[in-house]
Amino acid sequence: MTRLDYARANGTPGLESGRAALVAVLEERGLSPQELLFSCHAWRADWSAAAFVLGAGCMLWAALRRDRRSLAGCGLALVLAVAALAGGLDALQPATTQATLQAIVEPLSAPAREIVLGAHYDSKTEPLDHVGRSILFMAAAALAAGATAALLLRRDFGRQLGLGAALALLLVALQLVGGRWLGASSHGIVDDGAAAMLLAELAAETQGAPLQTTRVRFVWWSGEEVGAQGSAAFVGAQPTPSAPRVVVNLECLGAGPDLGIVAREWTGHRIVSADRGLSAALERAAPGPLHRLPYPSVTDAGPWLRHGVPAATLLGMAPGGGPPRHLHGAGDNLSRLDGRGVEVARQTLRRLLHDLDARPSPTSPPLGPLPASRVLE
Repeated sequence: MTRLDYARANGTPGLESGRAALVAVLEERGLSPQELLFSCHAWRADWSAAAFVLGAGCMLWAALRRDRRSLAGCGLALVLAVAALAGGLDALQPATTQATLQAIVEPLSAPAREIVLGAHYDSKTEPLDHVGRSILFMAAAALAAGATAALLLRRDFGRQLGLGAALALLLVALQLVGGRWLGASSHGIVDDGAAAMLLAELAAETQGAPLQTTRVRFVWWSGEEVGAQGSAAFVGAQPTPSAPRVVVNLECLGAGPDLGIVAREWTGHRIVSADRGLSAALERAAPGPLHRLPYPSVTDAGPWLRHGVPAATLLGMAPGGGPPRHLHGAGDNLSRLDGRGVEVARQTLRRLLHDLDARPSPTSPPLGPLPASRVLE
């Protein structure tokens, strides 16, 4: 775990150090890691923050001068801000070349199915964790909408709402880019270093005792914290398999002693539910009940669901099934890791692999050849 105990933000030397550390761990354990290079737009949040600042300025001008025409500028700025976060302005931004790592363990017999186990190794730092961020974003949206309606109707309280909306939009902008100015960066242990290292352990374990008819593809994505860009590129480069494939994504293991499943995933275009069959298989494999996170989330399972591949995210949760906290900040360090949650995840994944491999072989032909990829030196 200590090999990933430092900030690994996208587009920084720390991320490259994290990649090199994972490669060293995998090679020490007898695996041959491969990489898929992709172009990552790590500055989506910066462009979005600039648009939010522009929107705040337009809202402030509209409130102070009661200029309803400025509301149109605010609306356009907010549309651009959302578009930037969703990748709509990527063509205007610089890109860095980053790597997704994979280690493939072939079964003893001809592969009849494949399971992808994945986790991301990049990290992120923000002034607020994801729960506070969500509250801030919703408050800003509500204030902006209320101020717009009040100013259009020439209500006296429109100015007060407009001032509040401008301040909220500025705070949103600070939240998006403020991490670089913080003295203590997130080490990304819970999100998602523990899961990345657990995958390395399971990969070595499976290499030593391959399954009978199930290929296991272990994947370590980067670019997750900037819109799941690494997994989206990886899925787009995969050939269509001729036999069943399922994907289990790991998030926030060690956030607490409990585990859950992300019920709804953002695919990049819409919100969809996690695969029911795979979720049921995870529940059967888990030593205890799995909670459900009802809030829509952006994870590396989303791009797979967008392409019609059964996928689900196994999520570490706080005691009692609460959402993981203290992410994207200095509190996400090795001292906060709850080893009980990691151990429960290890047991669940071992049982899941055994259960899948014990199923009768499907009648369809085995999977086709693996995609070409360059072995790291």
